[in-house]
Amino acid sequence: MNLFILTLLLTLSVAIAHDFEYDDPQMMRPSHKLAVQLMEWSWKAVANECEWLSKHGYGMVQVSPPMEHVFFNYSRRGKTYPWFFRYQITSYKLNSRSGDAQEFVEMVKMCASHRVGWVF
Repeated sequence: MNLFILTLLLTLSVAIAHDFEYDDPQMMRPSHKLAVQLMEWSWKAVANECEWLSKHGYGMVQVSPPMEHVFFNYSRRGKTYPWFFRYQITSYKLNSRSGDAQEFVEMVKMCASHRVGWVF
């Protein structure tokens, strides 16, 4: 993984985590302590959803792990990849079924601009 991208993502995550402490007046409103799970969503779809989430009282979104994971042809009951493949990480490259590193960074920026944090 590119060291610059890793450093940038860690810096953004620390800044976002610090920004969302519970002493923050924005987060003290009961309606903004809500979180939503958008597991298996693409990074573009999560980014598009952040504005709506913010307007409706959500302060955080939980997403699938962004790291590169197992990919192989597996089919059971019409599902190509089971959800748990996302947790079988093969590298720390930000390349998964949800999208690539650039899409992940754009999702983080979009959610942060609407004061919606993220965790995986």
